[in-house]
Amino acid sequence: MLARLVKQVTASPDELLPSALASWAEGTVAEVFAISPRQRRKEDPARLAEIIRANFSHYLSVPSERVIARLLDPRAGKDVILATSEWLRSFPAFAGDPLQKKSALFLQRLYLQRYIAPEIAPEIPFAIDRHIVRLALRVGWVRPDPDSALSGKIRNRAHMSRDEDLALRSAVLTAMQMLVDATEIQAPVINFVLWQFARSYCARYKPGCISEPRLLGRGAEFIPPSGEPCLLAAVCLALRDQAQLVTLDPVHRGGFY
Repeated sequence: MLARLVKQVTASPDELLPSALASWAEGTVAEVFAISPRQRRKEDPARLAEIIRANFSHYLSVPSERVIARLLDPRAGKDVILATSEWLRSFPAFAGDPLQKKSALFLQRLYLQRYIAPEIAPEIPFAIDRHIVRLALRVGWVRPDPDSALSGKIRNRAHMSRDEDLALRSAVLTAMQMLVDATEIQAPVINFVLWQFARSYCARYKPGCISEPRLLGRGAEFIPPSGEPCLLAAVCLALRDQAQLVTLDPVHRGGFY
């Protein structure tokens, strides 16, 4: 996606101005991202165009440039993160998630790319997605009652309710915050590392501890030396109990992830 956006901004930079994005049509989305109609919902160009129009129309209707200028100011304080979080929460793409996973991810990436002052990193929230949830469940940082309906839904990858999903993700968020406090590693850094580890090495159906991971690029750093266990083997309950493929990430019908 990033490569296609770079190509587009090189060929026709005005097409990526907020005013232009606020009127993008289905055909424009299909052409820029090389996708066709009748794709699965996540890649449906009509749906993507609707989301793009809604978000950039909102961007133009609120004092967005002022918020961004304050956020990128190297003298910014923690109050700026709070204000930016409220601004992001108002966007249609983010509004539905009470834990604001997508907006937290946006702030984290700005921090990791050094666009915002390092002093305000402690105020940047965690982004709790399905990979982080799966890792927390497997390692044992979060342990639902084994006899509960929620545990059964996790094992069977059955759809859970919004309240169940929120309760599970909230528990994982608390665990991640405790991890930050214990390690003194900044939340954006530890969140990114754990997310990369969970989506590459501790994958849903072929975790590296019971398969032969063939990871490239950044994911390759998580492959332990030959004959050695996973980096989290000493603390992983799923590995101890040989229950790796019993512990999967949840399924939710909403747009949180």
